[in-house]
This record gives sequence, C-alpha cells and structure tokens, in this order.
Amino acid sequence: MKTLRYAFAAAFAVALLIPMTGVALAQDKADAKKPAEKLVQKLPSKAELPNYFQSISYTVHSRSGWYGTQGSSTAFVRGDTTLLWTAGHVIDNLRSTREVLHKGSKKTVVEWQDAQIVREYNQDGRRVGKVEMDCEVLAFSDADHGEDLAILRVRAKNFTKDSVHFYLDDEIPGVSTRVIHVGSLLGQIGSNSVTDGVVSQTGRIFTWSFGKVYDQTSAPSFPGSSGGGIFLEDGRYIGMLVRGAGESFGLYVPVRRIRSWAKEIDMEWALDPRVPMPSEKDLKKLIQGNLGTGLPSDSKSDPHAKSKSLRVRYFLTGNPVPSSVTSEQLQAMQACIAEQTKLADKFSGK
Repeated sequence: MKTLRYAFAAAFAVALLIPMTGVALAQDKADAKKPAEKLVQKLPSKAELPNYFQSISYTVHSRSGWYGTQGSSTAFVRGDTTLLWTAGHVIDNLRSTREVLHKGSKKTVVEWQDAQIVREYNQDGRRVGKVEMDCEVLAFSDADHGEDLAILRVRAKNFTKDSVHFYLDDEIPGVSTRVIHVGSLLGQIGSNSVTDGVVSQTGRIFTWSFGKVYDQTSAPSFPGSSGGGIFLEDGRYIGMLVRGAGESFGLYVPVRRIRSWAKEIDMEWALDPRVPMPSEKDLKKLIQGNLGTGLPSDSKSDPHAKSKSLRVRYFLTGNPVPSSVTSEQLQAMQACIAEQTKLADKFSGK
C-alpha cells in the first residue's frame, strides 16, 4: 500500500508542483546596411562555453490564476531587444478569452498575459541571487496542431548582450553527433542544468505529430526541460527540447523546423541576425496576426481558434494533457488524485 501511496503522490506532485518595448529603429537601419558577415557574432571559445550556456539560458514562469508552469528558454538579442525562444506548451495557459459587446453584439476577445523569466547567478561555487523580468508573448504555435514553439520579448530594453548562435547551415547534424542540453530540469530548482549526449536519430514522425518532424537525443531531460536548447559542442543551437519518454529519450524541434516556422510568420529576424528587423509599428501587426489578439476567437483570422479558453496542458504521469481539457476539468482530476492519496494513506495506516 505504501507503493500505491507513493505512486499517487508522485502523480500528484507532477501535476501540481512542476506544472506550477520598443524595437530600436536606428538599430534596424544600421543592421540593414551592414554586410551579413559583420552581423554574425564570433562563436565562443572552448573556455568561454560554460559561461555562454549559462548566460543565454533562462527559466520561464507561466502563471495564470491558480495554475502555473515552469519551463526553459534561450535568449537571442537584436540591438536593445532580448527575445526568448521557448516551447508553446510552456506558456499556453497565458492565453485567455473574454466576451465584450461590439456594435451591439457579443464578441470574444483573445488576450495574453505576460510570462516571467528568471536567471539565477552563482559566484565562487554558490548561488548569490536571481533576476526576474516580465516578457510579452510575440508569437505562439500550439503543441497539438502546430509547432509547439513560442517567442517572448523582455519588456526591459538592453536587458542583456548575451545571445545564442543559431545553427543555420543546410547540413543536418547527423546521428552520433555530440550535443549539449541546457534547461531547467524539474523547473526552477534545476535551472540552467547542463547535460550531454548524442543525436540519437533524426526525422522522427509519430502518429500524434501530424507529419511534424522531430529529432531525438540521449541528453538527459526531465519535466521543466521543455523549451531548453540543444547545442552542438561549439555552442550553436540546433533545436528545442519539447517532449520526452524517460530521461534519455528526448525529442527536440530541429532548427530547420524552427526556421521554417519563423519564415512563415515573418519572424526569421528572431533567429538570423542577417535578416532586418521590422519597425515597432509593423511588429505590432505581426503580433496581432500571430496571436489573434483583438480578434473574435471564432474568426477565421484567429490562428488559434481551435484552442480552448484558459487552455491547460502539462505532463501528468508522463503524458500530455489534451488541450481540450479545461482548467475546471484538470482541477477535478487533481482533486480525484488527492482523494485517492487519502484512501491510500488510510489503508496503509497513515
């Protein structure tokens, strides 16, 4: 009975504890005039790699009412703008809808709350503090019907100069290539953890992936790793970890898919420094188109009309909760697990 109790408690812990501004136009013009090779920063040296991985990796906190999640992200900097790449399912609970009266009839408006990123600092072998910043959501693609990707923007300008280097070559890193994963394993308590492994396989397609391609890695990962980067040994970013089945079976969205999605939503500049940034005015139009903000949720122009209001998704006993599950239904599931835990305690004499 103790084993039964611990099994229920583990499921309950996973359910509750783990899932718990402007762009500078002058910089845009300057970037557009510079030769492409001048815009690509020099890769870090071998001695610089440890600090590089730490300086570009952040824990994402996605809080919405009683429910929150913690995941991972990687920073990309353009001028005074800091962008964070993370997984769509890490922040999808920030999307909500509400009804308003518009010209005498009810319309449903789509809204997004801010996410927060946290970076912990260490000196002389111990933690010395942390920094937390608010981030607005710029782009989102859901896990069930899309790419499971999202782009955030830190609201503070000139937040950091440390930026990731995306792997933009045509050649796909092959099987047995050595890789490094940096993520918040088990959430904030495991922030900026570094693990390593190899590319186990490329081009995985599953029945649930709707034709979407994933690459596989043996680099250890846990809940909270979602959104964290997969890197070559020279520091270049080749993908984003989004799923797993066991600590050494990780699936990541390869950078070729990430780049394709970025092109599709006119945001390739968010990973390629050679592509000019849009003006803030044009960016606001892009954001509205990417997120469906200010549009009726049943409108054909809303890219996430299939998503439910206050959608909740995370891992319960290793499996993703379908996006059709509402927050009320998830609460009921958690209450059921809690009740089963009480019964297990009763039978075990606790």
